[in-house]
Amino acid sequence: MASGLIVGLAIGTGGLGVTALGWIADRWGLPAALWISALMPLAGFVAARFLPAPKDAQ
Repeated sequence: MASGLIVGLAIGTGGLGVTALGWIADRWGLPAALWISALMPLAGFVAARFLPAPKDAQ
């Protein structure tokens, strides 16, 4: 059940992201949408740097 929920969430957020990128492409052009797509992994890396460090398992 957890696997199905995670996959469903990923597909749903992907659909929202594609919709947003399509709107950006219509509004400001395809190069802007492609630049945003290219910079998203960098934004994810920066966000991941702020996660707390894992505690040592004992």
